[in-house]
Amino acid sequence: KDVVEGFAVMRGGLEKCRPDYDNARASFAHPCIEFVVRGSGTLTLNEATHALTPGTVFTYGPHLGHRITASPEAPLWKYFVVFTGADSLRLLSQAGLSPGGVGHVAQPERVQSIFDDLISQGLSDHTERAKHCAVVLQYLILKIGELHRPADDSDAKAYATYERIRRHIAEHFETLTSLSEIAAACAVDEAYVCRLFR
Repeated sequence: KDVVEGFAVMRGGLEKCRPDYDNARASFAHPCIEFVVRGSGTLTLNEATHALTPGTVFTYGPHLGHRITASPEAPLWKYFVVFTGADSLRLLSQAGLSPGGVGHVAQPERVQSIFDDLISQGLSDHTERAKHCAVVLQYLILKIGELHRPADDSDAKAYATYERIRRHIAEHFETLTSLSEIAAACAVDEAYVCRLFR
């Protein structure tokens, strides 16, 4: 928890939410970034409600209330990191991620790998663990800032649909037999599937 170079990771990890997950907080003391990698749900933040889907990234804290609920049919899996330090809010703002922001990451696998590295560094017994976590956190913020788009951005929505279809194909490739079957299972038009994968 020591502040290193203006940053300190307080806690973080990958949260695999239960189907009845419903977490409401009137306030939160520190900045936090959350990143959805699986499932769906809703987020109420700044009196607005947002859909949570794979690739959604959002920030909250200090003193900003929010409510996160999971879809019972597709429970959320989400990474989170809570941090502190004099430079943390400044870097969030420079990256376009000020608390209360909601967006979508264009290449979620890149952000996921950085979160995995952050978790690995945090669990290590290295004597410079706090410094390593601080550096990975800074990189994470900068990379999310580079790759994220506003939640209502049409390119972000198209990429989220692409990822949902790609995941469905990867999970069911042994039984899928046609494009129409994929389109029906993912509730999209066949022509749109073709455009997304072109």
